[in-house]
Amino acid sequence: MGLGEDVPCPYVRCRHHLSIEVTPGGALRVFFPHWLPSVPAAVPTCSLAEARKGRHTADEVAAVFGLRERQVLEVERRAFAKIQKALANRVH
Repeated sequence: MGLGEDVPCPYVRCRHHLSIEVTPGGALRVFFPHWLPSVPAAVPTCSLAEARKGRHTADEVAAVFGLRERQVLEVERRAFAKIQKALANRVH
């Protein structure tokens, strides 16, 4: 059983954690410096929990990751191109 949606994820070293990242050198990189961990659900802390909520618009994804909608669409375009290339290589 996973954590509730309103509970910040405590697994900071997890690759799916959204608010804090541990760099290869061991330093902490904080993505939402204004967020206080004592305030539940102030910011999403787990990309897997966000994915379980269902489809998101590019604007919603941009808000979660602190990006512009244009940047999200570019990442999506590159991901689709990689998928198409992998499928093409697999068929031949």
